Amino acid sequence: MRRTAGPRSQHQSHRIQVLLGARGVLTAATNPARYRQDGSIVEIPGDEIFANPEQVVIEGAGTFEGYPNRDSLPYGSLYGLDGARTMFRGTLRNTGHCETWYQWVKLGLFSQTLRPEIAGMTYRQFMCAIAGDDDPKRGLAHKTGLPETAAFIDRLEWLGMFADAPIGLQGAGNIDVMAARMLEKCEFAPGERDMLVMQHEFVIDHAGKKENRISTLVEFGIPGGDSAMARTVSLPVAIAVRMLLDGTITQRGVIAPILPEIYNPILDELAGLGITFKERVLA
Repeated sequence: MRRTAGPRSQHQSHRIQVLLGARGVLTAATNPARYRQDGSIVEIPGDEIFANPEQVVIEGAGTFEGYPNRDSLPYGSLYGLDGARTMFRGTLRNTGHCETWYQWVKLGLFSQTLRPEIAGMTYRQFMCAIAGDDDPKRGLAHKTGLPETAAFIDRLEWLGMFADAPIGLQGAGNIDVMAARMLEKCEFAPGERDMLVMQHEFVIDHAGKKENRISTLVEFGIPGGDSAMARTVSLPVAIAVRMLLDGTITQRGVIAPILPEIYNPILDELAGLGITFKERVLA
């Protein structure tokens, strides 16, 4: 007899999608990076991208940590900036993020290698194996050369990674354990909202006279409603789909949104929805 699984509930399907999204965020934490700085190519191994974050002050939002995000070089060709001496694409995170994730990456907590033994472990046993000690805090401190009170250890404890509760995952790697635990612990509280920050900075040399142009977006989610991430990702696509349907966009095929006749109407409509960049020019 052939057995078939019954349909997943909407809640189950949504949770799987969210879990995959959380896993994707952790996977990105191990990607190497490459960018151009003052004419030289800089390459950063995947386990070092959190090593030297830059402090970035965003007007209207606060201070963040910036670190390189994958390969910045293709954007030079895409935007016609091959001659730029510096081409850097980065990610912004709250302060304290990098010191914690640097250690987590170094410890292999985001490893994707499948470990069948995880199925029978508790979180504490899992961390003891990572630490190489039956006292996980002591082992982690010894491995990293940091005190047991280090922030990355405190944050593991807050996640519940030292608890005697069973992990309950089958066919998982370290990254799956972390993704599932973070998904459970980091959900929005009632009334909580997300914040999305994006900043573009251009240093332009006009015959020896430099001009600094800064374009900043700070967008907040709606408590109990759509997140800032959901709005800024989905609304531009929805507007573009309507433009295709009403004939405003006549090109066919895969089109990058780098043409003024495409992005200007989308940006104008987004501004009407309250999503807009603030432009500044610093002499």
